Amino acid sequence: MNFINLKRAVTEIKQACDGVKGSQRTPFFFIVGAGISHPSVPLAPDLVKDFSKTAGDYGKTNEPQSKRDVDNYAHWFEQAHPQRIDRQQYLHDLIKDRPISHANLRLAHLLLTKRITNLVVTPNFDDFLTRSLHLFGMQHVVCDHPNTVERVDHERQDTIQIVHVHGTYWFYDCCNLSGEIEGRAQSSSETYTMGFLLDQILYRRSPLVIGYSGWEGDVIMKALEKRLKQGGLPRRIYWFCFRRENADWLPSWLRDHQDVYFVVPEQESASGVLEETSQDGSPESQMSQSSRIEGATFVEAEAVEPTLSAQQVLDALIETFGLEPPALTRDPLCFFAEQLRTSLPKADTANGESDIYFIDSVIERIQRARDREAEENKRIEGTRLMLEPVRDAIRSSKYRDAIRLLSGIPSGDLRRFNDEQLREAMDAARTSALRLSDNTEEELRGYDLVISIGFIFLDQKPDQSSVRKQVAQALVDKGITLGAMARGNEAVTVFEEVVKHFGTDAELREQVARAWHNKGNRLATLNQSEEAIKAYDEVVNLFCDADEPMLLNRVAKALVSKGNRLGALNRSDEAIAVYDEVVKRFGEAVEPAICEKVATALRNKGNRLAALNRNEDAVTVFDDVLKRFGDAREPALRVQVAIALRDKGYRLRELSRSEEAIAVFDEVIRRFGKATEPALRVHAAIAMRDKGSRLGASDRSEEAITVFDDVVKRFGEVPEPALRAQAAMALRDKGSLLSALDRSEEAITVFEDVIRHFGEATEQAVRVQVGNALSAIGIEILRAAKRLLATGDQRSALSNLAKAREKLEAARECKPNGASILGTLGYVAFLSGDEEEARKLLTDAIRLGGEEIRQGELADADIHPLPQDEAFKELVRSIPAPPADHTSQ
Repeated sequence: MNFINLKRAVTEIKQACDGVKGSQRTPFFFIVGAGISHPSVPLAPDLVKDFSKTAGDYGKTNEPQSKRDVDNYAHWFEQAHPQRIDRQQYLHDLIKDRPISHANLRLAHLLLTKRITNLVVTPNFDDFLTRSLHLFGMQHVVCDHPNTVERVDHERQDTIQIVHVHGTYWFYDCCNLSGEIEGRAQSSSETYTMGFLLDQILYRRSPLVIGYSGWEGDVIMKALEKRLKQGGLPRRIYWFCFRRENADWLPSWLRDHQDVYFVVPEQESASGVLEETSQDGSPESQMSQSSRIEGATFVEAEAVEPTLSAQQVLDALIETFGLEPPALTRDPLCFFAEQLRTSLPKADTANGESDIYFIDSVIERIQRARDREAEENKRIEGTRLMLEPVRDAIRSSKYRDAIRLLSGIPSGDLRRFNDEQLREAMDAARTSALRLSDNTEEELRGYDLVISIGFIFLDQKPDQSSVRKQVAQALVDKGITLGAMARGNEAVTVFEEVVKHFGTDAELREQVARAWHNKGNRLATLNQSEEAIKAYDEVVNLFCDADEPMLLNRVAKALVSKGNRLGALNRSDEAIAVYDEVVKRFGEAVEPAICEKVATALRNKGNRLAALNRNEDAVTVFDDVLKRFGDAREPALRVQVAIALRDKGYRLRELSRSEEAIAVFDEVIRRFGKATEPALRVHAAIAMRDKGSRLGASDRSEEAITVFDDVVKRFGEVPEPALRAQAAMALRDKGSLLSALDRSEEAITVFEDVIRHFGEATEQAVRVQVGNALSAIGIEILRAAKRLLATGDQRSALSNLAKAREKLEAARECKPNGASILGTLGYVAFLSGDEEEARKLLTDAIRLGGEEIRQGELADADIHPLPQDEAFKELVRSIPAPPADHTSQ
């Protein structure tokens, strides 16, 4: 797969467009999906939730047979609204009178000059782009039905053309169900169909794909597949992905084509990746992992995954192409006057025709208003004109320039601004900061401008509640941004500013609650746990009697955070008491967000009880989660149920109730194995692996191997990285089990299967498992080397040690901070006679992995022991302990 960042993509697009001369055809066209109309129109997953709820109200709860997103959408839409006219009416009511999204306005702005293209293809049913173009005064052609396809002349460059491949919400024949969508995709030799039109367009131009998820079976994907399989396109396809993982969900014929470039967010994150730890949260020793295979559990990373929105993409294109603001925004009165002159009839006295609407007089009134505005601008000492460059910068997507221009306005001039101008300056600063959202000094400066301008306003009119709210929001956003920039102490200070200035303001309780909670979270990351707990207590004390669901949710969240912090301090009894308080306060709540906190509190209580070896009590608590939320339909609560079931299975395992544990894992698979939500399918896959591990530990090895093979069969070829990672883990688990059975050659073959199937993967979650497999092969070769050393075959042993080192170094490339890999490399170096290198590697391993790595290496030395292993143990024991505040990785 080809991945590039936004900056490179827009630069290459501009370079291609700069090469167009005179009346030559523009090289690109836009394919835009639901992402450009959000949030004015909900996205498909949100619509599916609404459909399933409506269907459930009528007793229709059967799940779809297909896993395809398009089939899931169609299934629930038809279940909720079986009549075609009702589906059309649903879309009409959903879209009519909704405000135009910012991204559609940006897209219309890009189309005005036709520098990139004059052609847009979309599966969207809304008319936001048409309304945007009308607003900017641009005539255009719309095709929204196969019978209107001949309106579109894709060779013309002088007319903006919009093709709605599935129709619009205005018409009865819009496509919604799988059969309708696929029917629209059919080509015909007799009629000029949507499919034929797209074939012609793709022969000449390459698409820029924004906000489109790529549903297989629709006319756009069919046309793309056909064109790519016929030999490619004239230029690269640039497919802009909201998240990095969105590219992985697309079909292989698209993902792997050399002409398709996926534009992804700048930084990757572990969000949603399931990280493996041992049962107590410490890293596994790779050398002895086979003996602890059943003890694996998983925790979810909390990092926020970066995204690339449609508006960010369109902003970048507008800025890179240097587009001027639309005429409507530069000189609205002149714009409207010109629109009237060119669009409406005038009096024709020679033919006896009068101006029946007196349009000329309307134009004259507009002109007089424009003249008065020009005179007023001269009288207001330039303060209003100071904002015009700021407005133009934002209109042209130059948010950094807007912040720079605002920063350049002297404080004295700001104090002469009237109320309207101060509000506009604050809005401009906040908009620019939020649009940047890149954790930079410029973003911080934007929030600082909101704050400083806001306080100037409040100095004059302290009772302006809307201004106070903007200042409070900007302070909280600034604190969050500082935290993301690893400037935790500064973030804490900013959150304290919120409390200082607005702590008693009844209208700003939401922002104060956010500040206290975020202060607690930031103190926790600074290892100031006691202070963090106090901050969480403040949230509870201040807002426990609130009526607003948002504040109650914040109280529940603060209590859960407090319990987690107490648990991290090994104050389990206190943590359990806090989780009980969550259930006592909110156990009868009906709001899904608060119910999720109750479920989380119960699960965390169960795990705290388990940490105290009270496994029977823990099982009872997990059963309570199932009793309360087992029938919930909200995805977040279903995830909590899935995790609670898995946690119950682990506790039953610890109680030596293996058959019951296996039955619980089967329950996870039964409930969630066919779910459409990726998170639930991941938990089903993990449960399958858990079942396999339990079977293996119960001397039912062949059954376990069958289960691991089933995981690979079901999830090895799916696009979601987290599921592919589970398939890779299952293969690794199978190899580990074979290794534990002393079937070393078979184990190596399985580990090599991991590399063969997933070695070219780019997803970090999968790459980690490739690293684990390489490490496991290295360990198997290391064990073989030890056996050779025991027989005195020094030459063969050294050869094997070199091979082991090669595999482990390759594993290290996949897992650069893999402490156990470093430790094993240290053992290889020691057995190879390089004690100095061994000490260096072991020191790094223990620094990264803590005492668990030390104990693991000591245990590894006891596998096929050699006389020199005693010296190795002494070396391991001599390595200094990591700092007291070290956190295992």
